[in-house]
This record gives sequence, C-alpha cells and structure tokens, in this order.
Amino acid sequence: MLEARRRRGSLVVSLLAMAALVGITASCRGAELAAERHPPAGTSKTGAAAAQTASATPAGSRPASGAERGAGAATTAASAGAGGLASTRSGASGSTPPCTLPVLASGAGRLRSISADLDRDGAVDTVTSYAIGPRPGAGDWHLRVSFAAGGGSDAAVAEDPSPGEVRVLGAVLVGPGTEAGGEPARPVLFALMGSGASAQTVGLFRVVGCDLVPMVHRSGGRVAFVVGASFGHQEGLRCETTEEGPTLVEVTSVAHPVSGFDVTRQIYDREGEHLVVRGAAKVVTEPNAPAEAGRIVDCGAINLNG
Repeated sequence: MLEARRRRGSLVVSLLAMAALVGITASCRGAELAAERHPPAGTSKTGAAAAQTASATPAGSRPASGAERGAGAATTAASAGAGGLASTRSGASGSTPPCTLPVLASGAGRLRSISADLDRDGAVDTVTSYAIGPRPGAGDWHLRVSFAAGGGSDAAVAEDPSPGEVRVLGAVLVGPGTEAGGEPARPVLFALMGSGASAQTVGLFRVVGCDLVPMVHRSGGRVAFVVGASFGHQEGLRCETTEEGPTLVEVTSVAHPVSGFDVTRQIYDREGEHLVVRGAAKVVTEPNAPAEAGRIVDCGAINLNG
C-alpha cells in the first residue's frame, strides 16, 4: 500500500516536470518568432532569410549599398550628359542643338563650292552656292553650309542677282583673332551677290550657330561692296594685316579733272557680326588707277572671276 502511494507521487512529479518543460519551450519559440517579425534596430536578418539573400547574389558580388546606388545613378547621368554633348557639332556651345542639313533639292544647278573651316573646330567645312530652275531669280539662289562634324544649313537668298548669279568666293579672317567668348575667330565668307554691266556686288557672311548670317553695319544695313571698273570710276577690295589684326580696305577711285586718279581708301574692322569703320577715309591723287580696280586683292584664294 505504501509502495503504491510512492509510485503515484513519482508519477505526479514527472507529469509536473514535463508540463513545465513544455511551457518553457513554447515560451522560447514565441520569443524567437517575435524577434524575427520585429528585429531590434541595427540588427540584420539571420538564418534562412540570410541564406535566401546570399543565394540571390551572384558569386563574387554583393548587394550595393545606398551610397553605391547613388554613385551609380550619378555616373549614368554623367554618361547621358556626355552623349548629349557628343551629338552637337564641335565648336558650338553645349546648349546648341544639332544642326540639321536638308537634302539638296533634286533640281539644284550651277553648283559652286569652296572649303574652309568656318566654325573653327579644326576640320574643313564646305559652302555651296546653287540655283533652282533654268532662270533663277530672287529666292531661287541658295547658300548651303555642310559642317565636317555633321549637319549644316541651307538658306535661300532673297535678293535677285539677275542678270548675274550668287556664287561663293572664299573665306578669310577679318578683325580680332578671338571671339568675345575667347574661342578662335571664325572667318568671313565672301560671296558674289549679283552683277551689272561693269560691276559686281560682294556680300559678307559668317557662321553663327548652324547658319550663315549676313554681316551688317552698325546702322543695321547689310554689308555689300561694289567691285568693278569703268572709264569713269573703279572699285575694289584689299585684305591687309595690321598690328590689331586683319582688316578689309575698300578702294574707290575716279578720274582726276587734270590727270591721274583720286583714290579713296577706307579701312573696315570687325566687331562680332558687325563690320565697322576704322578711322577716317584717306584720299590721295595717284597717276594710275589702283591695283584693286575691279579686283579683290591679297584675300587668300578668293577669286572674283573663278
């Protein structure tokens, strides 16, 4: 009887011990689940979650940090910017859009071209004059520039050169050796703009952005020089180099009442897209007509009659 009581007591103690052990185990598992759902600040995932992250990362690499992702975004933006700048032609400012050169008209004729570095990017560009139709008049003549770096522009000439023609002649530097922004100076393009019985008209142009822009006087009028020779008067141009830089000299003359010729020389300089007068005109009487009569002298390869 006594032995039976001792066995029942041992069984009760064992049952109580097992109940206590189950309670402790459940409590610990609950704490682990809570920790996984709400990890303390500054801790990282462990166990299966960490293994899953590791399996998603290629061998030899690691997930990028926030700083690295920011650096990568900056590199991508810089590459896009460089690509955008590369799409513009050289020598132009970064904000200048690419120049779009239209296809040459199928009916283009009387083509004449000269080569010169008009945008001063170190490569030779091409300027072409041409006409549309068998009897071209105002608006039928065109000046077209094709840049070596790509693109260009094409513009109709509003003036009627009849009975002559519009023809590119050549390009030379006039004025300071640098532009206002410090880049190398762009040359001045000479173009024949019309002809008469004994004289021809010459206009001056410069590349501005994508376009050939006519040079103007300070008054706003377009620059146009008469080059010709007749019995009573003679006109011409000369390029001269001075200490201040290359200049353009207009030379005109008329027959003197007694003998010889009264010759007037006026010097022109360039300020931006303006052609400006430098000093007062000089008038001298000479025995012969000047060498510039009906000619453009010492201006490189410019050939009025070519």
